[in-house]
Amino acid sequence: MVRRAAAKAAAIRPVLSDKPISPPIFRHSLAMKLLQSGLDLLTIQAWLGHAQVAPPIAMPPRMSR
Repeated sequence: MVRRAAAKAAAIRPVLSDKPISPPIFRHSLAMKLLQSGLDLLTIQAWLGHAQVAPPIAMPPRMSR
């Protein structure tokens, strides 16, 4: 399923053909898009099923819209 979606995306955006794409990359991309659109971090973490509120690594400052 991931390979099929990656192939479709690479057909639209050829620059993606050289990038590693995996389920964690999809999760991260979705989480970043939601964060950038204004959804709060706690909601995103709960939606993704994270048990802890604290991120496992230092997160960059929130990007302005």
